[in-house]
Amino acid sequence: MKRKMMTRFSAGCLALLLTFGSVCSVQAAQEPAEPNTGQETQTGSVTVQLTPGKEGTSVADVEFFLTKVGEIQDSTYTLLPEYDNTKIDLNTLTTAEQLEEAAKTLAETAKQEQGKKTDGNGQVVFEKQELGVYLLTAKDQPGYDLVSPTLLSIPTMETDETLHYDIKVEPKHTPRPAEHTAPQTGLFDATCWYLAGGVLLLVLAGGLVFAAKRHEKK
Repeated sequence: MKRKMMTRFSAGCLALLLTFGSVCSVQAAQEPAEPNTGQETQTGSVTVQLTPGKEGTSVADVEFFLTKVGEIQDSTYTLLPEYDNTKIDLNTLTTAEQLEEAAKTLAETAKQEQGKKTDGNGQVVFEKQELGVYLLTAKDQPGYDLVSPTLLSIPTMETDETLHYDIKVEPKHTPRPAEHTAPQTGLFDATCWYLAGGVLLLVLAGGLVFAAKRHEKK
């Protein structure tokens, strides 16, 4: 499914991902990669850096997946065939909210590649990645916050129209909802039995006292 790639898409829509937006923070490496003039295929890298989550969580050992969802060729985006049914048009994504929704939609059907876990500092690097559009997702695990899926591209164009092939990503994450304590099943039944037993003992005790008094009168 071919899409016309206008320059403003990289400099505009994806620029939303280059700033601290509601989806994530995506930063280019300080030095742009030199254009490849040889026969070797140009590649890039994605460095994921987690920021501290809710108190009690850890940025270590969080598993991430980087899945290619689109191609970039001759100034044209090509969404991979397996994602045609999403009906997503990359050229119409103009806000951070739209980018986030598109990422969530793609995450529902994305074929995850081999995952990689963050180190003790919350960092993981995906090296030697082909050029294209990628979806970054994280495994849902209780030791860290909920991580939102993120769309990014290799290369990414800076606002000065310089292409960067080594990207740094700080994914958006939100605390998990508080867990509600499950009700104690059978508590009501047990209480009723205790009350019934107590009443029965009182009745028996009263009966014994009454019988004893009658015996004394005789």
